[in-house]
Amino acid sequence: MVLVLGTALILSILAVVSLRAARFQSDTLGIQKTGIHASQLAVSGIQHASHLIKRSPTWRSQFASPDWSDEVPFDQGFIAWRVVDAQSLASVFDPNLEAGEDLRPIRLFGRGRVGIARHQTSVELSVSKVPHDALRCAVATQGAIDWTNGSIDSQIHCAGTVLAEVGLKNSVSLIGNVRAPQLLNNGTIQGDVQVEQPNASFPTREAFNYYRSLATILPWNPNFFVFVPDAECYRLRTNTLGNGVHQFPMAVSNPHEVYYVLVPGGLGKLEFNCLRMAATWIIDVQGPGTVIQIGGQILWSPPRADFPSAIIRNAETVILDASSMEELSEEEDENLAGPANYNPVGFPFFGSEDDDTEDEYPNGLFGLFHIVGGQQGIPTEVRLGRHLKLKGSIIAPGTIRLDGSASELAYLQIEWDAQLETSPPVGYFQNRFVPAAGSWRQEIVEEP
Repeated sequence: MVLVLGTALILSILAVVSLRAARFQSDTLGIQKTGIHASQLAVSGIQHASHLIKRSPTWRSQFASPDWSDEVPFDQGFIAWRVVDAQSLASVFDPNLEAGEDLRPIRLFGRGRVGIARHQTSVELSVSKVPHDALRCAVATQGAIDWTNGSIDSQIHCAGTVLAEVGLKNSVSLIGNVRAPQLLNNGTIQGDVQVEQPNASFPTREAFNYYRSLATILPWNPNFFVFVPDAECYRLRTNTLGNGVHQFPMAVSNPHEVYYVLVPGGLGKLEFNCLRMAATWIIDVQGPGTVIQIGGQILWSPPRADFPSAIIRNAETVILDASSMEELSEEEDENLAGPANYNPVGFPFFGSEDDDTEDEYPNGLFGLFHIVGGQQGIPTEVRLGRHLKLKGSIIAPGTIRLDGSASELAYLQIEWDAQLETSPPVGYFQNRFVPAAGSWRQEIVEEP
């Protein structure tokens, strides 16, 4: 009897020991599993963050920080991330970065947590910008280009590519490359022709929102915009705008030289004419019945290489008409801002500044002119002056036509500026982040 009880006791002890060993093994395996899961979630944190910064044109100001993001529930655990400079491991955000200075490598950290198990991983990423296809073209539209109101004697010199997502109707002598799914060609084309669906990338509305956030608002009132009866249009009440120099009757300034105006609908015409500017304009039209015309006598360039010259939204018609047949003459100024001096002290022209009103300057538009489709369902038509001179790019959402009648001879000079590809404006490129070889590493888990 004693032997039986002793044997039973030993078996019970062995069973308890075996059970505890099994539980220990199970707990150990569970800890290993949660640790592996946390490690996988750390990588997921990096993937999630890279997706966010790739999509955001303002990722530096929006996401870059030495501090961890808030934890986000993910796959039965939590993930977090942070983006820092690869060398200093400090913030990569600097609002004063110039073009080309914002391509330093970054280090992206990911953290995964499952229960008490936590894991941190990081990787170094190289930074590059891939311009939208539209920015690589001299003229690009998501609609059609219709140059049938030209004549075979008319010439469009396009040093670059003409991109039409819907198609091209051509009755002129076009010197340049063409990409379009349909081609009705009653004229001639000297250049490479690709008759195929371009499937090109265009900028989103984020570009408008970004530059709107940088802008100084100019209210619609006589201090800034005046009606010119002889021209039957409104114009800016200044001859110059750039480097903080202007002739407005009240103080106005912007560190980026970016200005925003909300233009009333039913206005007739707002004309940018008799002007020399180095500024970015964000022009927002409030309703139908307003034409935006840029041309006549004008010399307009962006304030810096990686900014657009103009973004125009909601206008029924936009006319680009800086004529190569004219010059910007100080003696023939038609503005109401007084005698014109287009190179006053503080705003030199190629290093030259003076106080006289006897000079002449070349006419032309420089930089990116982006016409944005109307949010109010207003179709926007872009018309190009028959002697337009532009170096940069025109991006539009709808039909692009020649201004004027077919009886008028047209001679356009449009030249794509390669600087738009080397220094693309914010909002006009996609971010590309490539992991550096051998840069993946496990990190010491920081205490919360």
